[in-house]
Amino acid sequence: MERLTDRAPTQIEVCVLDFDGTLSLLRRGWESVMMALFLDRLAMEAPPDQATRDELDRYIHASAGLQTILQMEWFSRYLHGRFPDSTQPEDPWFFKDRYNERLMDVVGRRIRDAQDAGGRECTRVASGTGGASGTEGAGASGIPGVAGWLVPGALAFLQALRAAKVRCCIASGTDHEDVLREAALLGVLDLVSEVRGAPRRSRECSKEALVRGLLEDAPGVPERIAVVGDGRVEIEVARRYGALALGIASDEENPGRLNVAKRDRLVRAGADRLVPDFTELPAILDWMGLGSSVGGG
Repeated sequence: MERLTDRAPTQIEVCVLDFDGTLSLLRRGWESVMMALFLDRLAMEAPPDQATRDELDRYIHASAGLQTILQMEWFSRYLHGRFPDSTQPEDPWFFKDRYNERLMDVVGRRIRDAQDAGGRECTRVASGTGGASGTEGAGASGIPGVAGWLVPGALAFLQALRAAKVRCCIASGTDHEDVLREAALLGVLDLVSEVRGAPRRSRECSKEALVRGLLEDAPGVPERIAVVGDGRVEIEVARRYGALALGIASDEENPGRLNVAKRDRLVRAGADRLVPDFTELPAILDWMGLGSSVGGG
């Protein structure tokens, strides 16, 4: 665990967690999906050059954690600025719908593949021809095989927080219904008290609203709230309201490794501590003041 500030809670009582990239890897590679959408639309006007690709890439990575509709509003403005006389659609909601369709194709395929693999493993276990590794960590309500799309250590972390009676909430810029469905598939929905995703056809920042609401419910003790995430948005909100911030610099393509670009963004956002995932569980729990509550992890 990388220590960036001297701030540490006495003992946290509430933990607000981002979802994609923090707990779930199901949407891994969303950046490529968004880039392809942007390039396909630009190609309807003129072939994108390398400078354009670089500009889009910088924006996509810098905007990680924002609600998708805000990213699409940016692209709509960008497109209009480049091609003000275009007669093609520029509505941000149109772009959001097209992006979501493409991304859900990817997510759906991953879920189906994982379910198929989990089913085959369960068959082997039931017949006595294989070990239990295919279902290990899936959680009571998770789908065997799909748990492999969790950030390493995420399930054990949530279980430890529940054992310590910490109220856990998921706050995400992803559409609310999708967060609920994917959290259930991953076996983590039963481990949290509340889920708030982005309302459909709304620009409301659910992460900021949730953190602000929790702080208003517990005035004077923001140091007992921890915000955990891999994006700058949730970390900046945590610091703005006085909560503790744990940055998850997860390398989604190579789980278990540190993503240097994420780390740099999280440092700039004001994270108090940084880890690549949740496998350093005893250190994380000790920092949160929970080591004794769960027997040291």
